[in-house]
Amino acid sequence: RSPRHGDICDVFTELVGIAELLAHPHLEVEVVLVREEEYRIHSSDGPWRRKGWMVVERRLVEIVEAVSFHGGGDLARLLPPDLPEAFTTADLALQTGLSQRTAQQMAYCLRKVGAIDGVGKVGNAVTYRLAAGEAYAP
Repeated sequence: RSPRHGDICDVFTELVGIAELLAHPHLEVEVVLVREEEYRIHSSDGPWRRKGWMVVERRLVEIVEAVSFHGGGDLARLLPPDLPEAFTTADLALQTGLSQRTAQQMAYCLRKVGAIDGVGKVGNAVTYRLAAGEAYAP
């Protein structure tokens, strides 16, 4: 059993590479959350980074959920509802339970699609606010 359990917000680590494209009106991204079994074997000449363990097979166990995103409004719904009006990525990480890095990637993507705006700084941290318009309200 793996201690790693993904969350829908983990998609931002992958979306960071296409953040500019997410605002395109004809682009829809569908994220499928699945459960899978991974079968491994140990070999003395296996990969040294995994201490000899090799993945030999993956099996789909269950499709948990499929979520479609079309534009910034859909992505902004992943923001927690009790987020302060002006927030930093540290606030976002604390509210969502994500790592600081994933919260930064989330803020980057949301900023690129126009769902949030940078409004200032507190020390070195950028302060964000939901963009004007009710379409982005979580």
